[in-house]
Amino acid sequence: MLLNNKGIILIFAETIEFENLQFFNHAEIKFSFNDFKTVFDSFKRNSENRLSIIQGIRRENVSEMILENITDFHSKDFLLNIKSIENLSINEILKISGTVFERSIDYYKKAAEMLERHADLSKVLTEIADSHTHDYNHMVHLN
Repeated sequence: MLLNNKGIILIFAETIEFENLQFFNHAEIKFSFNDFKTVFDSFKRNSENRLSIIQGIRRENVSEMILENITDFHSKDFLLNIKSIENLSINEILKISGTVFERSIDYYKKAAEMLERHADLSKVLTEIADSHTHDYNHMVHLN
């Protein structure tokens, strides 16, 4: 799908955050009896907060969702195929977590760039990328 306007970019951001939320929720449940529960709970809560921010922005801007001339920005570049984590080790789940964060960081940075003429929105998207970077750095220190 071509991400060619503000509305579609925000809808896809919601999709990303919902996928992240589901992944971290499953990871938290899988490791609910060890020290990783707290880490994945934190990642899950951060995903919930980011999802809420994106949904709020989309609601606020619903009347402004006009078509824009954004090209070369496609959802296929940000799709992940995350299999069930039930049989994965903590190291495998941490590796996938890194991929989840890297995808999110990349998406929000590119979305902010694509929407730079909407300064307020671009700033929020950059802040969300920074939030993912913070979680990613926390996750890297677990290895």
